[in-house]
Amino acid sequence: MPSEPLSLSPDELELVEAVGLHFDTLGLPRIGGRIFGLLVISPRPLLLDEIAGTLGISRASVSVNTRVFIANGAMEIRAVRGDRRQYYAMKRDVFFSRLPYIRRHIHSMRELFQQAEAAVEQGERHRSAAAPLMVAEPPPSWGGTLRPSDAPGARVLQGLLFLGFIEAQLDTMETAFKQRFGEKA
Repeated sequence: MPSEPLSLSPDELELVEAVGLHFDTLGLPRIGGRIFGLLVISPRPLLLDEIAGTLGISRASVSVNTRVFIANGAMEIRAVRGDRRQYYAMKRDVFFSRLPYIRRHIHSMRELFQQAEAAVEQGERHRSAAAPLMVAEPPPSWGGTLRPSDAPGARVLQGLLFLGFIEAQLDTMETAFKQRFGEKA
């Protein structure tokens, strides 16, 4: 049985489109942002057909994007007694639950930068061992002057410092949030 699109006010429609555009500026799928925006303002969980009809997109697009949100813990499937269809809704704690997700990704990035630090050191050793075999040539001109920050080690160190700082701030933010709003606001 087909479902009717959700009736949205002009302001609600504008918000849904604005969230889609915001996702687009982050390099994320615009359709995913529109679905996210719709489910944030929806007065109830929605069927896949309702989401597709309301946004004027294909069922396949809804299915692909909702699977991503479900996999990362932002959305959930709900059931209605006596109805075999799946209803989609934002998780109650969607924003608070992002902290562990963000923390995992920041931590993974910091681990990659630790690998980069070792790779840069190995690369420097490799180049200095090979240096006596190379013919000395002037460095190429890149239309500017070289700075110490151009060295890969400096960029890697800055990345490690930044990511470590962000990890520590996330811990502080989570503690402050829990103190102010409870475990899950």
